[in-house]
Amino acid sequence: MTIQRELPVELSEGVCQKCGDKREVFNLSGFLYGERLLLTEDGQCYVYLNCLDDTAFDEINQILKSIIVDRKMSHDQETEYFYKIFGSTCDFVNKAKIDATRTKVSCLSCGSDEISVNEKFPPDVIRVTLPVITHSAWDSMDEQMKKRIIINEFKERCAISS
Repeated sequence: MTIQRELPVELSEGVCQKCGDKREVFNLSGFLYGERLLLTEDGQCYVYLNCLDDTAFDEINQILKSIIVDRKMSHDQETEYFYKIFGSTCDFVNKAKIDATRTKVSCLSCGSDEISVNEKFPPDVIRVTLPVITHSAWDSMDEQMKKRIIINEFKERCAISS
């Protein structure tokens, strides 16, 4: 079951540079602390994340910190690695994996990532209903399995041996 949430977003228009089709592009207000819009790996679907309410957020962070404890990393580097790994702990949305590092939508018609965005100032604000990040599969795992997943993702997505 997909949990959904209605929320206000800033609306822009995106135009595909390959096929010319238009699509809506959403942004959250810069004044929402701990809230983000993420995308699926294919860039087709937005997903809402409230970092403060997300049950797995702190747990994932703690596991990652235990893996990188002996490495000298900046806070920005740790954050980058966290978001590279985070999607592997999320349930799929519309049969697609979450990619917390993806910042650009793709064309709904041809799949191209070449979308030019026409932002308005002041932006139009609309209310949309979006899926909320969940971690049902993750929550059902024991601690060893969770750590193994984080280690494997760290090796694969961060190109660093553990």
